[in-house]
Amino acid sequence: MSPLVTIIVGLPLLASVLVAMASRHIHRSTAHRVTLAAIGLTALLVPGLLLHSGSDSSVTIEWLPGSGPMGLTAGASSVYAMLVTTWAGFFALLGTASRGVEFRPLSGAVMLLALASANVAFLADHFLARYVALEVVALCVALAPLVEVREPASTRLAWNTYLLLRIGDAGLLAAILILGDASGTLSIDPALESVLSSIGRTGNELDAVRLGWMMAGFVLAVWVKLGGWPFHLWTQTGRRLSLASQAWLYAAVVPNLGAYLLYRVTPLLALAGPLQIAALWLGAGAAALATLIALTQADVRAALVYVGAAQGGLALFTAATGNKPAVWMGLLALTPLRLLLFLASDVSRNSNGCPPSASATLHRVAACLFALGGLALAAFDLLITWWAREAGAPLDVLFIAEAAVALTIVWTARTAWLLFPRMSASAMSASAMSAIRPLPSTEKETAVHWTQWMAVGLLGGGALACGLAFGPLLRYLIAAAHVTPPTLPTFPALLRYAATAPALLAVLVLSLAAWRLQRRSEQEPLGVVEPAEEVYDLEEGLARAAQVLHSVVEVGIAEQIITLVVRTVVQGARAAWAVEHTGLEGITGRSVRAVVNGAHAAHRVVEQEGLEGILRRAVRIINTLSRIFQRWHTGRLRRNLLWVPITLVLAVLALAVYGW
Repeated sequence: MSPLVTIIVGLPLLASVLVAMASRHIHRSTAHRVTLAAIGLTALLVPGLLLHSGSDSSVTIEWLPGSGPMGLTAGASSVYAMLVTTWAGFFALLGTASRGVEFRPLSGAVMLLALASANVAFLADHFLARYVALEVVALCVALAPLVEVREPASTRLAWNTYLLLRIGDAGLLAAILILGDASGTLSIDPALESVLSSIGRTGNELDAVRLGWMMAGFVLAVWVKLGGWPFHLWTQTGRRLSLASQAWLYAAVVPNLGAYLLYRVTPLLALAGPLQIAALWLGAGAAALATLIALTQADVRAALVYVGAAQGGLALFTAATGNKPAVWMGLLALTPLRLLLFLASDVSRNSNGCPPSASATLHRVAACLFALGGLALAAFDLLITWWAREAGAPLDVLFIAEAAVALTIVWTARTAWLLFPRMSASAMSASAMSAIRPLPSTEKETAVHWTQWMAVGLLGGGALACGLAFGPLLRYLIAAAHVTPPTLPTFPALLRYAATAPALLAVLVLSLAAWRLQRRSEQEPLGVVEPAEEVYDLEEGLARAAQVLHSVVEVGIAEQIITLVVRTVVQGARAAWAVEHTGLEGITGRSVRAVVNGAHAAHRVVEQEGLEGILRRAVRIINTLSRIFQRWHTGRLRRNLLWVPITLVLAVLALAVYGW
């Protein structure tokens, strides 16, 4: 297995070095093909590791004295996570093949280096090795804006991204140091097993306080990497990059690494009582808030950032319920679904205005595939909340999580409706034209390449096939990972749960009422229907009284209440979005400026005024001493020279006196 692991890690690394060295001479389309081929070949080699899953470490090195051996182990869960992440990178590049002329070679080098580092992080059996690999991935994510964004703001974007990811890495480093001190080793499996077996035992070195701090560090690291609100700000940087970079680097690689870390530490989270309750509330609340903000976003790629933040919140909510297999299944299921949403929305948006009927049909298929991906995403989230209810999660927290699932369904329906291509304007009525508001796009629309259709079709077909065979597939994957399988509900039971969940019903009814109110306000004015002046019989009077009651109560009061509720919810989401951009980004910007100013101050004080000042004083002292010694030496030399003629004169006088 060692040669196979070496090839899987070394192939993208070698390709990254070659593309970076030839970046000034290689054509952009050629760089795109080389990157695509390297990632595709790596994706084809990864399944070979499944034959060796569970074996001993294939590559072992001694890096730091006292830290123990560091190796790469092909566990089933790590290999499947690496497999889905690598194939996501391949489909992300395949789905943007028509933009190969806009693909920068250095961007391909960064993606390949991130792939090699992510594979090392998935396979590493030592916490320090995984920490170093995660640092390299964070560096690649921060380098992406510098490579792709040719603006002065690229440096600020890179700093913001790197500093936010460093917050999570700081939490991870603190957690692994506490874990290593308590277990006596930094090897992942022995350390986790040692802590789990020592909980509640006499003489346990990991008390409740240290366990809480350790899990707080792990939760912080996971929350930042998953892009949970408000740490999703680093994922917003991907909106300014290419679709492939955003869909893979920002929405797949780093979140998958965070989800896999969450999967490994889920049993420990269940032991930290107060922190577990806090994680339940944080995950459910952040998921609902992020989905609400997604509903206020006009651009699909910007909205998908918040949808990813919502999925990260639900992943933390799932881990807090103690359902370890669901966290791992979420990593495998949500990665291709998020990629399908990115690519299908891009294809459908770039297809608006295409006159040929065949092309319009294909674009409607793309919009339907987007709806399929969103509904599959919501269906898996619904299954998560069902598992949480079966696990005995608090009803108030469960209500918020179910509301997040319902808001995901509403967002999917709204976005798919706006992405769906329309008939020509001449064949539509004025009222229908006024009701359609297509999503704006900040990107230049390009022709859809056949490889994009192939990528979207394969992802959509795979999502449909996996959805139809979800039960057998789940049992197979759970058996391969050697974890306890959760109870899988039948399809009628899941539908019954969806029909009786109060949060789902409340959100869906409110959304339908708001949509109906919007349509009605655009087609006919709201108001009270005035009764006729004369009433001749009782039947007509009762009918008109009922009509007046309907107009006053339903149209006048109920719809106004619904309007007020919808306005309050939307304004609350916009206010949270405003706080996020004005407050959190301002804090991040000030942090970046403080770091840069501190570096300049340290450079000025330490180097210029410290080291250079010491050197100047040393040179001044040496010069002064040299001048003193020079004067002393010159004076001694003059005195010596003066004694020579005096001595000669004395000698002559002595000889003269002696001669006489």
